[in-house]
Amino acid sequence: MPNIKASTIKTQSLPESPAFASRMMLNILRSGLSKLNLAMAADENKAVSAHIPLTTKQNWLNDVAELYGITTLMRLGIGVTEFTGSPIGQALLINSSVHTLIKKWQRLERYIHSQHYITAEFTSHYVKVSHRSNTEHPPTLAEDFAVLGVLCALLQQVSGHPILLCTSESVSSCVLELPANTIREQFLAESHPELSDQRNWYIHFKTDAFVASNMAKSDQHSAAGYSSVMSPAHMTASNSVVLANLTQVIMSLGLLDIDLPKVANALALSVRTLQRRLSQLNMKFSSIVQEVRVEHAGELLLQGQLGISEIGFICGFSDQAHFSRVFKVWTGLSPKQYSEFKKAGTGEEKFCDIAG
Repeated sequence: MPNIKASTIKTQSLPESPAFASRMMLNILRSGLSKLNLAMAADENKAVSAHIPLTTKQNWLNDVAELYGITTLMRLGIGVTEFTGSPIGQALLINSSVHTLIKKWQRLERYIHSQHYITAEFTSHYVKVSHRSNTEHPPTLAEDFAVLGVLCALLQQVSGHPILLCTSESVSSCVLELPANTIREQFLAESHPELSDQRNWYIHFKTDAFVASNMAKSDQHSAAGYSSVMSPAHMTASNSVVLANLTQVIMSLGLLDIDLPKVANALALSVRTLQRRLSQLNMKFSSIVQEVRVEHAGELLLQGQLGISEIGFICGFSDQAHFSRVFKVWTGLSPKQYSEFKKAGTGEEKFCDIAG
């Protein structure tokens, strides 16, 4: 089909969600409250808005702390089990390790320009995490507990092994234990003055030979499945076939933290060999990734189920402005305009048809 000029498209509102991460977090916490068979009268049958003022979230956390004790906020992370199948959940969890999940979490914080963020320092057996603010007002203890609980629950999902949230490098200082989702006895008291000034937290995870063996087997399985994509025997295939195969590899690895070494590893190639073979086909890895991101974003926009900001994050763009700018370069339309094709009755055109 011919290119359609932006001026011919009437834009309407998508289910926009610039605060989608805040909505996601509060939904997880509310789900966790329900799973613990706890309730708050104000929560019943109340939908979570996409736009959630910071004071509203703080008040909700304070109410939970007052009713059930502040350490209960750590246990609400169990609500992530209702979130793992969502588009954002899949983007965060796909092919993730303890290390890469935390990096993805930090990417989400940067994407939404969050006032609060975490820093992380890794060792072989734990990661030291600090929950900070880029304003003069640091996160409250209630906010610390809520974020740490969700983060630990996500880490337990990707590792499949016990996670211990501690106040020091020693596991004897454990406060929260997963997957049991229990608070250690000494922290069940109502007052925790010693925790109010706790800025650094230590998330201990299992790193034994069994885990390393499973990761190696996963890498071997990935390589066995994709090694033929860029093999010399397939170098005579058309560029479209090679691109389709590479797209499949990239999508299977996840768009949030995709890079050349990761794809090369999946193809059982060295980075240099993959670069050389792409060069022989006059292809650039960065352009391929950008095209895959834009095409996937186009598919999600036409489905109309997610907000523009959410789609931009899922597809691996650095922020919404970056998403809009790159998408318009490829399609000639903003994400909002592109989404109107379906509403205008033009059907489910694919990215290549519109861009071509």
